[in-house]
Amino acid sequence: MRIVLLILLAIVTSCTDSSGGFVRVRASGLAAAASGYPHTEGDTTVSFADDFAVTFDNVLVCLEAFALESADGTTVELPIDPVIFDLRDSTTELWQVAAPLGSFSGVSFRTRGARHSDRIVGDIADNEIHYMLQNQLGLYVVGRATKGSETFRFFLGFPAMHYVHCENGLDPAGAFEVDARLPADVELSFHLDHMFYD
Repeated sequence: MRIVLLILLAIVTSCTDSSGGFVRVRASGLAAAASGYPHTEGDTTVSFADDFAVTFDNVLVCLEAFALESADGTTVELPIDPVIFDLRDSTTELWQVAAPLGSFSGVSFRTRGARHSDRIVGDIADNEIHYMLQNQLGLYVVGRATKGSETFRFFLGFPAMHYVHCENGLDPAGAFEVDARLPADVELSFHLDHMFYD
């Protein structure tokens, strides 16, 4: 099977002020990161045409950059510390970071190969971190594919990637506001089935 990574997310933002607010950022592999595939949500089922069932042991990501995007194409990179985390934990909060006030509808973010100085979020086995470090992976996926009585363990590794024009997973239809009263919540949503598009 030819594996192609197409984790595509889309977002736009508009920034109007240079002071005064916060953005609270979390990441999610959505429900399928925990349940695997086939996965049904509402009336839609995502499954493999060859009838394999796939589950994930780890979906580890190293993020080094996060930015807000404006509708006019302006990008404001926010000061964050690089982190390594597991997308199977949909409650993973990565940062609460100072941001300019304004109305935003998009973000961008960037992965890179893991480094010893990266902050580890959550409970991740040392050997998995070591593998990411040794192979300079920005995304490392370990899982199992089952068909009938046969199960195959698989390992997928991807280097640095830059995601731009990405939707806020908490509200993909509209803008989000950064104001001085409450942190604006943003979710970076990874659609794991895109890794298996042929």
